[in-house]
Amino acid sequence: MIAELLEHVEALANLLQRSVTVDDSDLRLLVYSTHFGDEDPLRIASLLNRRMPPPADEHFIRLGVRSWNDPRYVGASDAIGMSGRYGYPLRAQGELFGFMWVIDDGSMTELERAAVADTASRLTPILLRRQQRSMSELREREGLVLALVAGDRADRVSAVRDLNDQGVLVETSTVSVFVVKNTSRTDVQPDPEIIAAMRRALGHALATRLRSTYALAVGRAESVIVVSWSTMPQRENIEALAGQMAVELKRMLGRDAAHLVVGVGGPQNSALRSSVSYEQAVVAAREGAIRSSPVVLWADLGLTSIFAATVVDSLNPEVLPSLLRDLETTQTPETLRVIRVFLDNAGNVVKTAAALHMHRTTVYYRVAKFQESVGLDLEDGLTRLALHYWFTSRDYFNESPEDD
Repeated sequence: MIAELLEHVEALANLLQRSVTVDDSDLRLLVYSTHFGDEDPLRIASLLNRRMPPPADEHFIRLGVRSWNDPRYVGASDAIGMSGRYGYPLRAQGELFGFMWVIDDGSMTELERAAVADTASRLTPILLRRQQRSMSELREREGLVLALVAGDRADRVSAVRDLNDQGVLVETSTVSVFVVKNTSRTDVQPDPEIIAAMRRALGHALATRLRSTYALAVGRAESVIVVSWSTMPQRENIEALAGQMAVELKRMLGRDAAHLVVGVGGPQNSALRSSVSYEQAVVAAREGAIRSSPVVLWADLGLTSIFAATVVDSLNPEVLPSLLRDLETTQTPETLRVIRVFLDNAGNVVKTAAALHMHRTTVYYRVAKFQESVGLDLEDGLTRLALHYWFTSRDYFNESPEDD
């Protein structure tokens, strides 16, 4: 299909005696014509890097190119080394498949523009076929990634073999899994446009890596990225990659990235152990939601991460002891706050009073009144453990009452 695209592009470029390029919908270079002495620094940089440099990419995003339905003229910009050019969005059935760019100093005639439009109409069905084939391969690849991180051993062995057959994760001594988790407390609905933007963002973050060294499955609620390393990766390399994912997601999604957290599992010495790194990454992402941190490494988690590892995502309050379930209604928020801080400080009244800016006598009184009203003895170790566990675990689950 690339050869077919190139044939049309070269024919148009020779007719116009102007440089022509075709990008995919993510502004990554697909094909380019022979130069005609009109090449600008942006074109040269794009050919060398196989995509527009980040400043140019951001410039075109600000222009709203992905919403274009008709050809637009983009004026010259010294800031990104760009001469003026026409941009033709290549769409079929309303879906964007790419762009054709023709460098123009403003002298293009109506007849020449008609020839460009005719070529654009010929390129679109080619890109549509390419997209259909690409999506089929993408769905298959994503299925293998999910089997690798969440399947049983037989599924994982099969997934590794099939990924290797596709030239992915072949020369692997170490793997680490990155999970991008939507931590919103509301139901996350599938949104094709947001998923496509997430895929573009992650593609940008991984742009410096060979495609054979990673595989990903992108979803609205959770995305999984399996990355292979030829040697044990340094912490700074893992941290930098996770940070770049967070940056690109925010850049591409804006406010829709507000609840996204990148969790990173520990490196494993075999692709078959990707499932271990995946589970660690999920725990790290859940902890990130509590900490309001966009990136969390599992290796950095402390003892309290046991809650992220063991507390279920959702809980029907009907299964809780009625005493705990009723605390929200039988006790004031201030009383619950005092008891929570008291338990966080292992029952140390002095520390509790200091944390709450209260007199110690007030703390003693509040704790005593609480014990009296609910009939609990906070001197009992198991009682204190259960109550403290309830206070802390509430941060990690969404209550989902059973339907009537």
